[in-house]
Amino acid sequence: MLNMKTSIIDTPLNGKTKPDLFDIKGYQDALVEFIKYAEAPLTIALQGEWGSGKTSLMNVLKT
Repeated sequence: MLNMKTSIIDTPLNGKTKPDLFDIKGYQDALVEFIKYAEAPLTIALQGEWGSGKTSLMNVLKT
């Protein structure tokens, strides 16, 4: 098996230390507003390709 290096870094934001290269703040604000006014029960699914920012969004929502 080849050991290939890539320039793609898949390290999610943790909400504090890294710059928001995905511009997640807009999505974060919109999702928070949606959740505030939604009636329970509620299920939300985050779908996207590898490296698209799903975990980063979840991390900034926790903070």
